[in-house]
Order: sequence, then C-alpha cells, then structure tokens
Amino acid sequence: MVETMNAEAGGSAKGLRLCLGIGVAWVLSFAGALLLGPAGAGAAFGGVMLLALIGLVLVQAVLLYGWRGAALYLVLGTAIGFSLEASSVATGFPFGSYVHNLAGPKPAGVPIQAILTYVLAGWYGWTIARAILLDRPERLTGAARFTVPLIAAFVLTGLDLPNDPIGATIRHDWTYKYPSGYFGVPLTNYLGWIFTGWVLFQLFALIEHRFPAGPAARSRWFWLMPCLVWLLMPLQFVASWLSAPAGVVTLKQSTFVIADMHEAGLITGLFGMTLPALIGIFRLFRN
Repeated sequence: MVETMNAEAGGSAKGLRLCLGIGVAWVLSFAGALLLGPAGAGAAFGGVMLLALIGLVLVQAVLLYGWRGAALYLVLGTAIGFSLEASSVATGFPFGSYVHNLAGPKPAGVPIQAILTYVLAGWYGWTIARAILLDRPERLTGAARFTVPLIAAFVLTGLDLPNDPIGATIRHDWTYKYPSGYFGVPLTNYLGWIFTGWVLFQLFALIEHRFPAGPAARSRWFWLMPCLVWLLMPLQFVASWLSAPAGVVTLKQSTFVIADMHEAGLITGLFGMTLPALIGIFRLFRN
C-alpha cells in the first residue's frame, strides 16, 4: 500500500512538472508571437504556442481522467463542435447563418481550426468553472454536475466575445448572412457558443464519474495552471489595440473604426476572460 501511494505521488509530481514545463514553453512562445506579430518569426512562435497549448491540455486531461477519460473528452468535444458548426453552416442553428472563409480543408464547410478551438478552449472553460464553484475541484458531485457545465459554457464564450468581431468584421475569416449586434456579430452567435459549450460539458459531466480523478488533481497547482493561461490570453488584445491600423471597415450599412474594435476587444477580454480567471485563482488560494 505504501509503495503504491509513493508511486502515485511520484507520478503526480512528474505530471505537474511536465505541465509546468509545457506552460513555460507556451508563455515564451506566446510572448514571442505578440512581440513579433503574425508574420515571419512571429508566425513560427504562433505555431509553437499552439503545439504547447495542445500538449498542455492533453497532459492535464490524462492526469485528471487517465488516457480513456482524456480520449473521451477529445472525441466528445470534436464531435459536438463539428456537428453544431456544420449544422449552423447548413441551417443557421445554433450560431446563425454564416460561411467560413479560412483556407485549408473544410469538411461540411467547417475548418479544422474551428473544431480545435472547442476542444482546447473548452478544457479551460471546464477547469476554470470547477475552480470557481467547487471547494475541491477534482470532485464533481450532486448539483455541481449541472451548475458547473452552465458556468463553464459562459467562461468558454468569454473567449469568443472579443475575438469574433475581429475575425468576422476586420479579417473576414467568416461572414454572417445577417450581420448585426456587436460590431457585425449577431446575438445568435454568442447564444450558439453558450449552447455548444453547455451540451459538451453537460454530457461529459454525466459520465466523468467513470474516470476517477488522478492524484495530481488534488494539487491546487493543477487547477491554477488553466487559470493562469486564461489570465494571460487577453494580452493579445492589448497588443492588437496598440498596433491597430488607422481607418474604418464597412459592413453593409454600418461603418466601424478599426482601432475602436480592437479597443472593444480588450475591454470585453478583461471582463470575459480576466475576471473568471482571477475569481478561480482567488478561490483556489482561499481554499
């Protein structure tokens, strides 16, 4: 028994150190991408940043649920994200009618990048909501199986709130059939994000008890890392605001100042991402 406990503790420590190492790689590549911009060496840093983010989510999911549970989360996130994106492209439900303009393969009109976003960002919504609501985030029992998925869906949508107007109205990565609302992004888009996140988290909450939490999940540092990553992500909006080009963008009958849109992205990033991350951090240290 003692040998088993020692082995678990050793594996937990190694896993947390691995998370820390990948997290440092993400921070350094994130900083490089921000400082150098989207082209040239900055693009290379962006690629490393994405790989580090994928690695961090995979390692954390395995530490929390084991390989089988982590695989189930990845499959569920991919299936739900792809299905509802494809449904919206075809029918307008749940995000509203739009088309993706990104280059690369787009099965059923859905780019791979969009599917990956739900899996990766979804993990942060899931873990941060647990840090906010639960005294022991590794245990999801009782009413928490229904409250955590709802809060996690709102945390996830906090990422899209500042990003979508920049992607749709400035970069034209996707185009809404009926642009409206927030700098050309309709309310249906954000409701669709909340709905998609809730479906993913609620389904996973009902079956995750089959995969008991690993010993690493009993450490507050395990839950602190997602909060810190989420806390730093809005720095991208600081950089884009400071380097925003002059001029305006016109969308049907509406005209928007580009610098104002980037500043609005920073404002909404502070409340949609920085605030829940800070609440999660304070809760973890209070406990």
